[in-house]
Parts: sequence; C-alpha cells; structure tokens
Amino acid sequence: MYWYVRRKFSQGAALTQTLFAQQEEVLGMLCITEERDEETRRVTRVARLREHMHYPTQMPPPLFEAVVIHAGLGAWTVSGYERENEGTKSQRAYLQSWFMRPVSAREEVELEERFKRELLARLPEHVRPG
Repeated sequence: MYWYVRRKFSQGAALTQTLFAQQEEVLGMLCITEERDEETRRVTRVARLREHMHYPTQMPPPLFEAVVIHAGLGAWTVSGYERENEGTKSQRAYLQSWFMRPVSAREEVELEERFKRELLARLPEHVRPG
C-alpha cells in the first residue's frame, strides 16, 4: 500500500503548522522490519519508505526504534529516531514522526494515467499509438 508522507519535525524540533502544511508530500510504500542495528548493537524496528516504481524521489531517512502511535481510517503516525551523518563521528539522532495518509484508489489511478501520458510523450512521434 502506498502512502503520502510528511515529516513532523526538523532536527528534533516540531514544525509549525504552516511549515508542516507547506512541505511537499513524499509518495512511498511503508516497510517496518526488525533489523540488526550496528550502532546500538541490538535488534530494533526500522521504518523505511520505498519509492513508488514510477515516481522515484528522495526518501526521508529511516526511522529507528519505529513505533506506530496512531492508525486510524484516514491517517497513521509512525515515530522513531532518524540519524544524520550516519557512520561518521558527527552522527546525531533526532526525534521524528511521519504523518501518513493512504493513497486513495482514485489517486492511484491518476498516478498510473499520468505515468502513461509521460511515457507516451517520451516516445518518438512515429511510434506513438494513433
């Protein structure tokens, strides 16, 4: 299932309602798995967003210690810690939450139609269907 995601914090500080509303939603598929975390030397839950196959984009960093704190009809919230400068001496971890809303069936159809139009537009004129 694909989701539109917005981050609720910036370097651990809560975004204002205005900044939260102004940020662009990221389209991705949510995956939460248990993984071995070398930083903490234990197994932890990690939330990742996987790119939509037709619309690759810059994904937010994964959330470590991920927990679903709200799962309702129209939205989910997943919280955890995101890492900055991972694997370096200046690495930091910040509190982060993702506000997630599911992609509706209508939106999924619109995405597919848009992809088809963009794909056809890239074809040479003599190859395009009549």
